[in-house]
Amino acid sequence: MRALGWCLVLVLAACGASGTGEESVPFTLAFEADAAGREFETVSGWHVRLDEIYVAVGPLALFSNAAPSASLWDRVRGWVVPVAWAHSGFDEYDGGAVRGELLETVVLDLGRDGLQAETHLIGVAGPVRSATLELVATPSPLLHGAHAWVRGTATRAGETVAFAGGLQLPADAKSRRVTGIPAEVELAEGSTVVVAVHPQRWFAEADFSSLPEGGTDGVRPIAPGSQVHAAWFLGARGYGAFTIR
Repeated sequence: MRALGWCLVLVLAACGASGTGEESVPFTLAFEADAAGREFETVSGWHVRLDEIYVAVGPLALFSNAAPSASLWDRVRGWVVPVAWAHSGFDEYDGGAVRGELLETVVLDLGRDGLQAETHLIGVAGPVRSATLELVATPSPLLHGAHAWVRGTATRAGETVAFAGGLQLPADAKSRRVTGIPAEVELAEGSTVVVAVHPQRWFAEADFSSLPEGGTDGVRPIAPGSQVHAAWFLGARGYGAFTIR
């Protein structure tokens, strides 16, 4: 799949980098699918195989400050629920200097291996300790008008559920934003920054038996309001859904 066009904007004045003498350096930004996210086990014992996995992301910003380490433990489910953090210009916390910012959208095919959307950019040299990105709905037929799209099967105790559907997020920007993604990258000339996507995090707490029967050819739809869609809504923006190296 050919990546869409990208544009780099260095927001120096707004983020206090202007006049600091920091060096502008060329680097490469790319995305990568976690192969373990195509077939995995959920916390409730479902064995899930995803045959189609698409997501649209952008803009993306790299920041000099680390995301706050504080997080909330959901003791009932035993899972980490992250506090929403991002750069002060966009959200609740001071991310520090912007090292680089992508403004365009790219559609990722997470069913294939290798780096995607490799883009040569100019950034500001120095540490990158956090990032923020948005999930977006695009007119791409691969996403069926949604922010992400999957098709697959889930099996548990002899029960097999075929499913398909899209992630539908609210219109407000905060609901679409994945904030405070931790990073430990030193941006320098020739660096490659890779954003890995982990679809297994999307459905970690999904109960596929809750999907209503029906749909075309027995494929159950992941409809908004279903338990699976709610788990996806949280998981796609939650802890570990994206990592950076």
